[in-house]
Amino acid sequence: SGTRLVVGHWPRSPFGAFSDVMVEHRDGERVLLAPSRRIADFVAATYRFDRIQVVPVTVTAAGDTWLVEAGPLRLRLRTGRRSAL
Repeated sequence: SGTRLVVGHWPRSPFGAFSDVMVEHRDGERVLLAPSRRIADFVAATYRFDRIQVVPVTVTAAGDTWLVEAGPLRLRLRTGRRSAL
């Protein structure tokens, strides 16, 4: 019913550590915010996006709090335990 965000935090990859963000708008449009074209192509080879934006992406983790900045997006979130499926 609203906007969905997925933060990809890759500690290891063929390109080293990086983070990206997928934003899915209410209308279903999926936008990838990635720090470089190479990384965008790598992520888009696995997941489908309607649009890709190459923007600076930073994730700072301090305990259970993450600060995410990706282009115009500013997000502060707290992580929790995984729940049973």
